[in-house]
Amino acid sequence: RSFVVYRMEVFFMVHPALFTVFALSFVGLMVLLGGYWYRRWTGYDQGVAYWRTWSSLSGGDSSFEKDPLLAKILIIAMTVAHFFLFAFVIGLVDSFVSSRVESVREGKTPIYESGHYVILGWNSNVPRILHQLLEAEHHSKSRTTVAILAPEKKAVIEKALEDELTREERRRAQILTRNGDPRLRSDLRLVRARQAKKIVIPADQSAKSLHLSKSAIDNRTCEIVLVLREDGIKAPVILESCSHNRKATITARTDEVHGVDWFALLNRQIIQALRKPVGINDVFLELTRFEGFEFHFVSPGTLAGSTVRQAIDVVDGGIICAIHSHSQWSFNPPLHSEIHENDTLLMLAQDEEAVGVSRDAIEARALPVPPLKYSKPSQKPKEKILVLGWRDGMARLLLELSRGTGAGSEVVFLNTWSTEERKRSLENEMLPIPKNLKMKHVVANPNEYTHLSNLHEYTSIIGLLDDARFDDDMELMEARALSTMVALNFALSEQKLAQIPRIVAEVGRTRMIPIANEANPNAIVIARDDVASMYLAQTIYEPEIGNVFEKLSVPNGFELLMIEKSVVINTDEQSASLSFLDLRMRSYRLGQTLLGYYSEEGKVVLNPKNEEKIDMRRVKTLITMTDVK
Repeated sequence: RSFVVYRMEVFFMVHPALFTVFALSFVGLMVLLGGYWYRRWTGYDQGVAYWRTWSSLSGGDSSFEKDPLLAKILIIAMTVAHFFLFAFVIGLVDSFVSSRVESVREGKTPIYESGHYVILGWNSNVPRILHQLLEAEHHSKSRTTVAILAPEKKAVIEKALEDELTREERRRAQILTRNGDPRLRSDLRLVRARQAKKIVIPADQSAKSLHLSKSAIDNRTCEIVLVLREDGIKAPVILESCSHNRKATITARTDEVHGVDWFALLNRQIIQALRKPVGINDVFLELTRFEGFEFHFVSPGTLAGSTVRQAIDVVDGGIICAIHSHSQWSFNPPLHSEIHENDTLLMLAQDEEAVGVSRDAIEARALPVPPLKYSKPSQKPKEKILVLGWRDGMARLLLELSRGTGAGSEVVFLNTWSTEERKRSLENEMLPIPKNLKMKHVVANPNEYTHLSNLHEYTSIIGLLDDARFDDDMELMEARALSTMVALNFALSEQKLAQIPRIVAEVGRTRMIPIANEANPNAIVIARDDVASMYLAQTIYEPEIGNVFEKLSVPNGFELLMIEKSVVINTDEQSASLSFLDLRMRSYRLGQTLLGYYSEEGKVVLNPKNEEKIDMRRVKTLITMTDVK
């Protein structure tokens, strides 16, 4: 019974106009049956019989005086049946529909799906995660089904989805929301978690109403994972953790559980934007969202037995960035590396299906491999960095800062947190404090421009979303961050600096980026929800891809670079047109894999065809990837 009711609910939700058709068909059936018997008992022709039957049901004006007694009894019976039947149906429908509508409205009815995505919990990033997930499955012929189980009211979640997702996205997806506690087995059955393809556990924002700390939220996530596994639910789980250390603890307890620590990637992106040429932030977005190019795992196929250098000549639509062999990743593999049958290739491509191998057989001839040309590493500069605000992940941020700074560099932290609070915050991350950085703590309000003095001393400035002692109200945090940017912009104009420091600002939501640019036009603005939602969506679609982004976010992993074209080409080639293959070979000589370039018009161009001629006058910087080691 509940299955039939659910299917009717879904059917009429998708095709609401058919409910009217159903009601009219019922009335039409009564007219047909009544007209048939009326005609047999009176002998009237078909038109009169059906008209008088309809008149008795609709209350229309019709004369029955000359009808035989049996026909009059039929008309009276139909009229009485009409009243009683419709009164009964209306009462039944009213009672049933009211209870069903209330159950549906509250999200208490079970679903009957399989092979669907299940999201256990809710936060403001979920709609953006769904947006990216739908982009990833845009070529799928079937509708993507997602079931959300969260303590929030169904209406609140549906309103958020309506605001964030386009009508076309909502048409391509069947998103079912249910109200409940993901830690209860009875509520897990509402979303058929046992039949799910993948299960996602976001850091539950609803827990903040209970005044829980981030550690307590991670405890709830851990409890959900244990309940799933104890209940025999084996679907892969992708979870969002508030703490890097807790992520490792939770994922180590059970199989097929993948943790996402997007804070590490956010810190790396902030530091990269601080140090690299303009455009590195656009490159990060291009690699993490599904609208453009992304990383894919590809089987070698006919490439088995060839070298990376040979593969370059025959692979279309993708760039080999790494080789996974014998449980080890080799990022930025040397050109002479051999590709084996059981290896997995990490390729940069628009779609996995877009990667093709030329039909021409790979010849065994030895293709020329350019020798590596190592340049003497430049001395790391001595810097003075001003950090406005304080939040979780500061120890990871310090480690990132230490990688590119020389001895004697100084970081000045200016915020309203006390020195003791900052010390405890750093200790909780259980990470070593860099030795090459001097730290200075200033307790002051960064929203007051009078506290932002001597800005000429700083080489760069970072504006963070200040957690304000774990107050997670995003609107308040963003308001503080915007006020800080306004105060900084005013202080810079008052001090009339000869050279403006590089400024990177952090906001919570993507829609706040233009407002932050208005507050401080000099700042490169990075949105948390961009990083979090795209990273999570990538991991949901391909759980192992999380390991790739983790390598991208740790100091000993691999790194995206924006290098000047003069490093690769000669002075007399600045206005020449060179093939992408030629540029790739020159980059390999530097121990780097060329991914594309950043144009003078501010456009990220990834993975051009090998034979494509590139006008070097249009190239601002080259986008490469290299192993940090």
